Amino acid sequence: MFPAPNTNFGEVRSLDTAAQPSLTIPMKGVFAVEIVNGTIRGAKVSSVFKIAQVEKPFSVRSGRLRVCVECLWKGRKPRTTWMHITLGRVWKIHHSYDGEICVDIR
Repeated sequence: MFPAPNTNFGEVRSLDTAAQPSLTIPMKGVFAVEIVNGTIRGAKVSSVFKIAQVEKPFSVRSGRLRVCVECLWKGRKPRTTWMHITLGRVWKIHHSYDGEICVDIR
């Protein structure tokens, strides 16, 4: 999906309560999650994200459900895996989504 994304987080703020989905691209037939008021690095985000192709895309941390999505944070990708967004109360899985997918939060 991305050409070798930069993984140097030393150049960007790791927390940013004002960050919002900033870049979307059209995709077809994507395994996706539509999130309303999820949280990532202090920011509340609402958008549709591609679920990462990892062994276990869903996890629980501090009693909250998270999903691993293929999305950048301020143009950067975490070194180990894709970003984990903590789900809010409203979210929906799309097994074959056609439409705009968020690929960067800035």
